[in-house]
Amino acid sequence: MVDPRVHQLFAQMASGQMSRREFTRGATALGVSASALSLFLKAAPAAAQDVTPATGGATTAPVVATPCAGDACGWAGKELTVQSIDDSVKIPWEEVRDEFEAATGATLNLVLDPIGEAFPKLLNDAATGSNQFDAAMIGMWWLGELVGGEFIRPYDEFYDDTSGKFPQFEFEDELPAIQALRMYGGEKYVVPYDCDGQALYYRRDLLEDPEHQQAFESEYGYALGVPRTWDELLDIAKYFTGKPLGGDA
Repeated sequence: MVDPRVHQLFAQMASGQMSRREFTRGATALGVSASALSLFLKAAPAAAQDVTPATGGATTAPVVATPCAGDACGWAGKELTVQSIDDSVKIPWEEVRDEFEAATGATLNLVLDPIGEAFPKLLNDAATGSNQFDAAMIGMWWLGELVGGEFIRPYDEFYDDTSGKFPQFEFEDELPAIQALRMYGGEKYVVPYDCDGQALYYRRDLLEDPEHQQAFESEYGYALGVPRTWDELLDIAKYFTGKPLGGDA
């Protein structure tokens, strides 16, 4: 059964009292799955986030870029095309589009593709030299192929530039695991956009059970413990499959 608080959040979003981003954060905190979250967002009118809230308070993303004027609009008259996955993760693009265009003078075009089609389309665009996309929101598991095909370039030189031409952010502010995901061969390739934290739950009582430890080591040749690699996780899963584990296991 869905937590009734989720429906309360949905009602607030649909009536304009809460932005889609705020709904996403609240629903995620209540344990709503990504697939269910997507259905909620599709069911709500996209314009809801622009409605003036009944009880006051900002419902839009904070403005961080200053509108340009005259010669300061270095991208005036130019168009930038960005590929995004067509899901709830596209919302920030839509929220900052007007702010970006006002700050740069450029026109931002979004191409929305289902996640199953986005990577093949991006690879084809790069491999054929069509170059439809100036930038793309990618899944981090795509990075190796993009770098290996020399379809993208690192941005270390831009990150290290102190002239003020490029936005500044602190790479070291991120968790080490997130930093590692965005690097390849010691170089920076991806700017963070939507990051997820993954957690592994395990039964400590089973991993510390002397009988299981002895049996596991006898079968697999190493000590039973918290898995450090995918191969170890697979071995542990195979070992415990079919065994009476008690409780709800």
